[in-house]
Amino acid sequence: MLNYTLFQTINYLYGENTTEQLPEILQEKGYKKPLLIFDAGVKAAGIIDKITKALEAAGIAYSQFDKVQSDPPIAIINEGCEFAKSEGIDAIVAIGGGSSMDTAKGINILRFNEGPLWKYAAPMSPMTPATGLIVIPTTSGTGSELSNGLVATNEEGVKILFLNTLFNPEAAIVDPLNYVGQPVELTKAVGLDVLAHAMESELTILSSLPTQFISEKAAEIVVEWLPKAVADGSNVEARSYIAVAASFGGWCLTLAAACVGHSFGHVIGAKLHIPHGLTVAYALPLVLEWNARAVPQKIKRLGAILGVEWSGNESNEEIGKKARAAAEKFIYETIGIKKFKDWNPDPSLKDDIAEGIVNEVAMPLTPEPMPIEQVKEYLDQLYAY
Repeated sequence: MLNYTLFQTINYLYGENTTEQLPEILQEKGYKKPLLIFDAGVKAAGIIDKITKALEAAGIAYSQFDKVQSDPPIAIINEGCEFAKSEGIDAIVAIGGGSSMDTAKGINILRFNEGPLWKYAAPMSPMTPATGLIVIPTTSGTGSELSNGLVATNEEGVKILFLNTLFNPEAAIVDPLNYVGQPVELTKAVGLDVLAHAMESELTILSSLPTQFISEKAAEIVVEWLPKAVADGSNVEARSYIAVAASFGGWCLTLAAACVGHSFGHVIGAKLHIPHGLTVAYALPLVLEWNARAVPQKIKRLGAILGVEWSGNESNEEIGKKARAAAEKFIYETIGIKKFKDWNPDPSLKDDIAEGIVNEVAMPLTPEPMPIEQVKEYLDQLYAY
């Protein structure tokens, strides 16, 4: 199967106040009536008012759908699609974090394809291209603006991952001013999500030298600039760097995907209702330690980004332990997230979580997939940490 190493089809507009150029993008593409998709937090931040003012000044009609929820449930996506059809819209604009963009991607798939949505969950499932999607991210985390991914929650509460370039956005507007004032705990979680995207995409069996250039640069930016964004949420320079790193992290997911860390993240998040950015952050030190057995040189490069100084004489096991320790120091001390055990996770769910992890779609992309015994051992460590 032909698989190009690098490709990018999404028009990317970056810069302060670029949000106000949304009308120009719509007019350039010939769209007359977009549906704005967002949640209450984005509305409260004043971003929607800025957008609607720009649309009205340009004489562009619009509708609004403000029912976005975390871990988008299928019921909300279905409702949004029916609303979009009833309003006669010809484009969709997602404003917000990963949940807004995932909701919009799901709605847009169903605008052009017969449901149910789950028909299109298998990677590169045949579908009519879902055009007319423009995204304006307001959190620096998922990188959904440049990724071919969508995560939605089915009726049983299970997160389902979709991978297909046919529902990619047509354009992304990355305006650093939309991130200023983001709550500090959210800044921590979404910033660590970027780090997980960058480092996991370095490690998958799909990674290559060209994609590793992108992965490693994104990781370097997070390690340098996330502490500054956490310390001062009004630091536009820090917000700018993390915003771009988030986008490139999303691009890495399209090019090389993620590995076992996202298997942990998706299953733990669905079972224990912990934010995604934190679940993949909890898993990242374990991912580095485990993968040192198969790809030690990659772990050494990622460890160096985290501040590890290598003697050159370390065994693979020592490489893994040093990289894990450096990741834990950055995540828990430098950034300062709460410990996994502080969520009071239900221990009775451990076996179900372990089964879900070994069967999750990212697991086979890990250089040496993790056996269930190792998954259970790592879960025991997380519960106790």
